[in-house]
Amino acid sequence: MQEVQVGTGTKRESRTLSFRALSVEQIGYVYEGLLSYGGERATEEVVGLIGPVGREHEVPLRDLESMAEQSRGDVKKLARLICEAYKEPKPGIGSVGKIEKLLTPLTDGEREEADDKLFAACKNRELTERLLPFFRLLRQDLRGLPLVIPAGRLYVTESALRKNTGTHYTPRKLAENVVTHALEPLVYEPGPLQTAERSEWVPKKAAEILDLKVADIAMGSAAFLVAACRYLADRLIEAWEREEDNEHHEDAIRYRAGSQVDARTAVDAESDQVVIEARRQIIEHCLYGVDINPMAVEMAKLSLWLVSMDPKRPFTFLDDRLVAGDSLLGVTSLEQLKAVHLDVSKGELLGSLAGAEERVKAVADERKAITEIAGDGIAALGKKRKLLGEVVRHTARLRLIGDLLSGAALATCASGRTDWYEGGDRLRDLFPTAAKVAAKLGKEGAGESGEQGEGSGLGEFVEAAQERAREWLASELPEGGMEREPVHWPLVFPEVFVDRGGFDAVIGNPPFLDGHALTGSMGEAYREYLVDYVAGGTRGSADLVTYFVLRVHDLLNSHGQSGLIATGSLSQGVNRKVGLDQITRRGAEIRRALPSEFWPTKSASLKYCTVWTSCAPVAADAARFLGEVEVPLGISSALRPMTRVTTWVEPLVGNSGAHSEGSKVYGPGFTLSAEAAAKWISEDRRYEEVLFPYLNGKDVNNRPGHEADRWVINFRDWCETCAKRYPWAYKRVEEEVKPEREKLEENSLARTRWWLYERSRYKLYKKLEELDRCIVLARSSDLVIPAMISARQVFSDKLVVFASEEFALLALLSSSLHYWWAIDRGVTQPKVPNYTPTDVFETLVHPSFSETLRSTGALLDSIRGERMLQRNISLSATYALVHDRECDDPEIVELRTIHEEIDRATIAAYGWHDLLDPTGQTPPADPTHLTVPLDHGFHETDQGTRYTIGLLARTEIIDRLRQLNHQAYADEVFLGKHKKPKKHPDMPPASANARARRAARPIGAQGFDDDGLFTPDNALF
Repeated sequence: MQEVQVGTGTKRESRTLSFRALSVEQIGYVYEGLLSYGGERATEEVVGLIGPVGREHEVPLRDLESMAEQSRGDVKKLARLICEAYKEPKPGIGSVGKIEKLLTPLTDGEREEADDKLFAACKNRELTERLLPFFRLLRQDLRGLPLVIPAGRLYVTESALRKNTGTHYTPRKLAENVVTHALEPLVYEPGPLQTAERSEWVPKKAAEILDLKVADIAMGSAAFLVAACRYLADRLIEAWEREEDNEHHEDAIRYRAGSQVDARTAVDAESDQVVIEARRQIIEHCLYGVDINPMAVEMAKLSLWLVSMDPKRPFTFLDDRLVAGDSLLGVTSLEQLKAVHLDVSKGELLGSLAGAEERVKAVADERKAITEIAGDGIAALGKKRKLLGEVVRHTARLRLIGDLLSGAALATCASGRTDWYEGGDRLRDLFPTAAKVAAKLGKEGAGESGEQGEGSGLGEFVEAAQERAREWLASELPEGGMEREPVHWPLVFPEVFVDRGGFDAVIGNPPFLDGHALTGSMGEAYREYLVDYVAGGTRGSADLVTYFVLRVHDLLNSHGQSGLIATGSLSQGVNRKVGLDQITRRGAEIRRALPSEFWPTKSASLKYCTVWTSCAPVAADAARFLGEVEVPLGISSALRPMTRVTTWVEPLVGNSGAHSEGSKVYGPGFTLSAEAAAKWISEDRRYEEVLFPYLNGKDVNNRPGHEADRWVINFRDWCETCAKRYPWAYKRVEEEVKPEREKLEENSLARTRWWLYERSRYKLYKKLEELDRCIVLARSSDLVIPAMISARQVFSDKLVVFASEEFALLALLSSSLHYWWAIDRGVTQPKVPNYTPTDVFETLVHPSFSETLRSTGALLDSIRGERMLQRNISLSATYALVHDRECDDPEIVELRTIHEEIDRATIAAYGWHDLLDPTGQTPPADPTHLTVPLDHGFHETDQGTRYTIGLLARTEIIDRLRQLNHQAYADEVFLGKHKKPKKHPDMPPASANARARRAARPIGAQGFDDDGLFTPDNALF
């Protein structure tokens, strides 16, 4: 590549490229870009078509000619054929009308100009004549000529490789942050796993650092390995400085005295001989990498060479450390090889493979000898290559068996759709066949003396086994997919798995690929393989990165650490169930996490999270961080602070009568415009009795005065004769509602009483007759903010209605406590937000309403209403400003202050005065409570930036509310208020108050359960 085009239109220009100034990290951006393209050799004449930049097609000229022949001179038909053929990726080549215009015959002048350009592009008169009808469809190359590729010539075309592998390069700052926190526990002991006090950390010796084994199993161009190289090399230099008997002691002192060890970007630091020596040693002893793309492996070598380059010395030997292959496909333990099954519990240990462990140990010693070869000249590199070749030959038999096992797994997953036969019998499980082949391989001692290839002398049986493995591995491989190359970890890196039981750390940014795209990109068999053999049978459409998280923890040893970047959904839904839930159940602890951030470069538009885990125990005194916040109880698989209290809650009978959903009308014929309603009423005042404003959730949230946009006919619970007294309204309902209702089942009440709402909520409106105002909250909204409005209207079933004028209740429902309780109860989990009162309101124990709570609720209603009307903005728009950290409008600041006061008043009403004491001197009311700061301010949350209480306060308050629910539910069960109470092992005993209430009942009534016959105490309905 020599030039690129920059800009568009008249500002488009060509620029010459120079690779001289590329830093190591920028190589990664080059690699990421190269993955979007591939090199092809034209087997016939190919042309480049017009289209959206970066998504144009290169197609055989013959295809265009074939479509022209089909159209028989009909330009419009030809345009349709071309549009249909090249409609993907969206928006495609263009509209039919546009293509039809481009296909219209050229004028004499245009034809002459086109002829000149086409001949200049292809230097072939016959080809020029064939191209002329399609001239306007051809895009220009960098020379300004039509893009024509003659047969036999190489050309660059867009590749699906980057899309199908989910590859995104990681910026240096992000990679270094991941690496630092992942490797700190390995270079300090005591360190971050033992204590939060950094002054107590003790750095390890140089030999211990060089003994570490760190891997990136989807390394790309090695951004994380480069960061690990820099980090460990700096720690190694510090160790050399401390160790007076080390040969590099004096150089380390000189370097450390002359510059700060963390000033890694300085040119003098990068080129200092002690830095180069430290990095070369780290690369040779500590770093390992795998990538599915062989080009990535070469780019990774280049990156590590550059970061450790000495002009006077050859490049470091990396062939034994960086390999190409599929990290998710292959054997991860010697037990799998010995059992001849990827699920060890389903296999049988074969005597013929009993010596596998000893063989691998011997190979591990041979690989160690590669590192121990003195010198780094040409002769030394030759010795290392020769020794690596011996290692490959000595593991040939076991690698072939590993291929058979991996292939058997894929073929078994495909067996329901692909026919496999052995001796005339169709096979469903291919592992027994693999075991038979493995047994014979073991007996013949295959693979001891030659390569597994043509002319290797391994015999016809081994060659047949190789062919079988290749066939199985290709099971349901999508067209154009990369050839599957398993990685058998104990065989590829035996010194890591024999001596240490796995890697000390795995770091990286595994590919981002949506779970629903796995089948199309990798094949159905491969996706089933991931479920059965990587996820242990836990099903679900998990993202690809989730399976990498699982594989990483298969490869770590008992004290291993991980630092991984993943999609933001890793901690949610099926991804959490398949991934983080499983690794935490196996004993790994999430000790640090960054739950959700936007990708820092324009190369990807997505949210990511970062997770650091430890297989080693993390001491109680160690710090756990969620973002920048230290969380005292740890981090859950949802990447939330761990809670003190189990998450179950139950609806309370005492809250069940305090709310109602609005009316379910069922029939658009009931509604009419405000103008039509006003006309009816002006002509006959009786219609005031059946026409009302019809308020829904959008009206409440999106209209400044919360006024209804439509009106509705309401016959309450009247009989049909009563409804007929209002003929205009009755006729409208009869004509527009009755036909729809008659389609329902015959015994349906909505059908037989078609003039009434399906659910009228008659009791609600009877209660509202006593009130001037009531409180409403939109159900299908993530706003979760109530409003006090007129009670003289009909409410849609998209509203939750609280038949109360109590400003204290308005304050409670407006508080951060209620908002985060609603979020915890799953309001925003569905694609369409849904406030379900039984899940949220009925489970929330209410405090005693204080005068402070009432006054702050009234102040909010008054001030907010005035501001909305003055500015003519809605409730949603108002709170968008409240949560906008850039907005410092005094009136919006005042609203934030009012909400702070509401939160404080609500907390005081619950009696949690320790949360209100900034000095921390007030003890909590319950000894199990944790005292944390409220930390009002702007916080980044899954719901976006919000002005609210801090993460620790949210977590602790939710715990306290759960405790209240647990106790209230236990009391209600004790008092017999639940017909079929649910059993929870940690449900507390009944409170003294509940026992006193029960004791105060008449003896005959103490066990009485009215089964809902009587309304609960203080119930509205």
